[in-house]
Amino acid sequence: MGTKMKNDKLDLIASLFEGETLSNFDICCEDLEFKNMVIQNSSLPTLDIVSKLVDYANENLIWITLALALTNKAAF
Repeated sequence: MGTKMKNDKLDLIASLFEGETLSNFDICCEDLEFKNMVIQNSSLPTLDIVSKLVDYANENLIWITLALALTNKAAF
């Protein structure tokens, strides 16, 4: 039961995160700092974790990825 609860919470975090950022949670987890934030904050309430992850992604992942995508697209 404990594992099921953890997976359910992670699924909820991923869903809320993706709804807020329109970014893929699994791809963001490839970033070591993002992944560590998920693990280190796992005991916090779900909305608090999502808020921290959204803030981090907006400041460090999403705009950088978008800029790279636009740069690569412009190169074609």
